[in-house]
Amino acid sequence: MISVEPIEFWEFFDLYTLGILFIIVGSLVVTHYRKNGSLLSTISETVAHSHHSSLIFSVVMMICFPLYYAFIWFWVAPLTQMPVSFYYLLTISALFEVIFVWVPATDGRSRKIHQIMSSLVGVAMLAAPLFILLYGTGLSTVSRISILVFTAMAVILVGLLLIKSTRKYTFLYETIYCAAFLATISVIAHS
Repeated sequence: MISVEPIEFWEFFDLYTLGILFIIVGSLVVTHYRKNGSLLSTISETVAHSHHSSLIFSVVMMICFPLYYAFIWFWVAPLTQMPVSFYYLLTISALFEVIFVWVPATDGRSRKIHQIMSSLVGVAMLAAPLFILLYGTGLSTVSRISILVFTAMAVILVGLLLIKSTRKYTFLYETIYCAAFLATISVIAHS
């Protein structure tokens, strides 16, 4: 179901779902840090460190991420009058996200599948705002600037990941990238 007009019910679901996710994921990360004195190299590895935290993460994500995708589907996309192809991008990204949420970044095959799926979601996270910038209508100047800043920041982070000596900061880069994406979508939705 593709809505031509934004459905008002979904307008603030970004704030609700992100609030829950920041509290839960933040708690899992802080708990891991307190218990081990350090964080692993990625967010996924940190929350998948124990079966218990991995299960909590997966359950919370399975509740929150469909609501967040619904927010984009029923509020952001109609608000910016996205073409049907944008909805395909959302659908594919959601499928990859389901896989990476339930296949933890532990070791071996599971880790490889998780890395591939989360990387594809990361690409979709870059593509979605660019899609909105290129095809969206009624975007505010603040929204356009937010998308451009996010894109520039993504390019810088990818550049940093290509430098072997700076890969040790991957956890930080992931956190910045995810937070910047979520902030950019919220700016588009509410400006």
